[in-house]
Amino acid sequence: MSNVRGSEDRSLHDFCGKMRHARNNPGKSDLLINDDRIASLDALGFDWTVTEWQAVKTFEQRIGDLRAYKEKNGHVNVKGNEDMSLYNFCKHTRYARNNPEKGQMTLSTDKIASLDALGFEWRSTPNIKSFEQRMDDLRAYKEKHGHMKVKQKEDKSLADFCKRMRQARKNPGKSRAALSDDRIASLDALGFDWM
Repeated sequence: MSNVRGSEDRSLHDFCGKMRHARNNPGKSDLLINDDRIASLDALGFDWTVTEWQAVKTFEQRIGDLRAYKEKNGHVNVKGNEDMSLYNFCKHTRYARNNPEKGQMTLSTDKIASLDALGFEWRSTPNIKSFEQRMDDLRAYKEKHGHMKVKQKEDKSLADFCKRMRQARKNPGKSRAALSDDRIASLDALGFDWM
């Protein structure tokens, strides 16, 4: 009960935090915590020492969470209303990559590669489509037009995606787009125009 994460049950998570605060700071809390309440929580096995930083997951655990999310949803564009904790991890990870001197997280090339392998989107644009969704868009475009040279006037968003993919392949170190060998193979199989 005492290790409840906010993403699981925000109300219960907040309650546990308030109980700890009230016991550790009796003069500073407006919450009544007496011996009976302490005894009741002790009987449940309540952990009075848990703090937020102790509940933080490792990077490897977060990769596991993202993998499970992708298996369930087909992408890793986590929304805050689905899993606030995982959403915040994604947000902090993007910030750390875009601001390496300011971020609290250090992203090694191995960590970046692990995220890229999952199809992690480094842009934080709201409502961004996943790579898989973009592949579906390209298939539909090819069926309708008979080619893959997407023009801005026909579909600006898809044309921008194609441009980012080309730039990522030409300049892999300078692009924020995740373009793994698997993604290149998927685009090649579709007949993607790299020029």
